[in-house]
Amino acid sequence: MYKGVIEILINDFKRTLNSGFGNAIIELKKSKDKGSTYKDAILYATIHNTCYDPNCENERYSYLFDAIKCTNDIEFFEDKIIEKLFKSDFFFTVQQLSGLLYLFGKDGSKKAIHALKNRFDEYLIMLSKKRIYTNAKNTMKCAEILAIRLCEFYGIEYLLKYIEKIEEILINFPEKNTFPYEVILSYSYKKFGEKKLLSILKKKSKNSVKIKKFLDKLLLEEILRGESSEQIYSPEITYKTLINLAEKKDAHYLSMLTAKASRTAKEIEVLQAADRLKSEKKLKVMHVLIIFFIFIDYPYDISDIISKYQTIEDESFKADCLNALSRYKDKRLHELAIYNLKNKIFIKESLTLLIKNFNDDYAYILEALEEHKDNERYDFHALALQVIKIFQHRRCKKAFEILNYAYKKDRCSHCRTSLIKIMCNNNIIPEEILQECLYDCSEETKTLVDNYKKAINI
Repeated sequence: MYKGVIEILINDFKRTLNSGFGNAIIELKKSKDKGSTYKDAILYATIHNTCYDPNCENERYSYLFDAIKCTNDIEFFEDKIIEKLFKSDFFFTVQQLSGLLYLFGKDGSKKAIHALKNRFDEYLIMLSKKRIYTNAKNTMKCAEILAIRLCEFYGIEYLLKYIEKIEEILINFPEKNTFPYEVILSYSYKKFGEKKLLSILKKKSKNSVKIKKFLDKLLLEEILRGESSEQIYSPEITYKTLINLAEKKDAHYLSMLTAKASRTAKEIEVLQAADRLKSEKKLKVMHVLIIFFIFIDYPYDISDIISKYQTIEDESFKADCLNALSRYKDKRLHELAIYNLKNKIFIKESLTLLIKNFNDDYAYILEALEEHKDNERYDFHALALQVIKIFQHRRCKKAFEILNYAYKKDRCSHCRTSLIKIMCNNNIIPEEILQECLYDCSEETKTLVDNYKKAINI
């Protein structure tokens, strides 16, 4: 029985650490056995990127380094991180591992810096041999992030080394519209200053054909940005184009195209699309037209869309009807949202309707959150996003239970920051959460609560 209790506590700690909550660090600081109980959980979070969405969440290597420093076996973790780095080419994992080794190096470890250099050299060799990448396993991006870490120790040398190697590869294996420098350039401008950086590159280009080619590309990239590269390379998309593609493409692909079509649609095209939606019988065509009106106002009474929602049985179509209706403030939409929340159907979309139609509906929202089970259509994070949108511009002291529940359950640290901000703005954040947030994986959250504490003189 005792063992079972310990396992439950460890599993709870693992979930807390993997999600980046400050309570994990507080627990480690209080740990009498210097974190030995949680060693496996810390190792897992260290050598796997456990962010809910690493594309939008900030890097959390500082947070994990704090966890490691709470243990009695720092060298063990350093060795395991190095071992994993030499086995992985998954970018988000390499990004985290190299960030941790950067902190080890900054803390005086020559072994960590040596590992970064060796792995960077390996990536440069691998780059010459492999030209096909996926979004996740991308040797070029891995080499780029390691070059950034090494620039912290050796200055501009590793930026130049990366540029020369990439340009050498592109000479032998040309790729159209490739500019694999965005992350490292953004970093370098901040690190060295734009004027100083360009000055150094211009000097180096006199003796290096590769650096010269890079500078030419950099100039072209700036020109394209000024002229809007989207307009130069992208053909015009109209609602008629979407209709022609309705039978051939999936809803996700069409959604991206409709967003683009809505930005350039003329008034006459919007009217034509609305008229077509009124008369259309084919579900796929109706669906793409409904998606179109998620991004642009429907020119007639929204009764037409409400009617479509009520009469068509396809769930995906009904969900997008609600998404289109979320553009409007209307009593009918409030009633529809509350009906759906009561009946536990289309929870996310119904919360979306309340962004403009909220009317003291705290109890319904909290109940829907508490009873929601993650499923194929969307997980809890999708609901938390809508909660943020409902309350971020409202005075909502009565929303504490909702915000607190969403904060504790949502694995996305970026969204948790937004939830904390709403609590701070309404002065409804408890001391317990304030203290926890001071150790959160998000630097933005830490700064937010620190400023809040200073403002109210805690």
